Amino acid sequence: MRVHFVRSNKIGSRLIRAITGESVSHVGLEFDSVGVVIHATPQGVDVDSIEHFRRDHEVVISLKYTGNINTKVWEQMALRVEGTGYDFLYLLLLGTKLLIQKTFGLIVPPLARYMARNKYICTEFVEYSLGVRGQEELTPGQLGTYLLRSGQWEQTQQPVYGERTYV
Repeated sequence: MRVHFVRSNKIGSRLIRAITGESVSHVGLEFDSVGVVIHATPQGVDVDSIEHFRRDHEVVISLKYTGNINTKVWEQMALRVEGTGYDFLYLLLLGTKLLIQKTFGLIVPPLARYMARNKYICTEFVEYSLGVRGQEELTPGQLGTYLLRSGQWEQTQQPVYGERTYV
């Protein structure tokens, strides 16, 4: 099982990277056993072939799970929410919060109460699927750092040179 941290040349990806200051803008879960990547897109939680996912996204960093938990549980969690909606309001609020913090240095209260049930942005989806609790409001790069610090993931692809990344 792998977690891919990716980017593209689409306006949304460029905007997210500009706001976060990271080299990645999106995250998806690859399950070796079924040969697919599952990720939250504006169309909802989607299952793509690995080839399709890599055609649309440049993989900047990949993390491979090295722990001893049976990843079938995570796969079932991810597939359980396939087709659910995208949390556009939460994405907008999170982006606004990050801009306020970056521009003015102000502290903005947590946004968890604005998270819609059964709707996900990419980081929310990965956190849900992996059973990560209490880590809301993570950017893709911050999620990567969190996973690496857990000691159960190893980086299998290096950052693109010249790019600033938090993973």
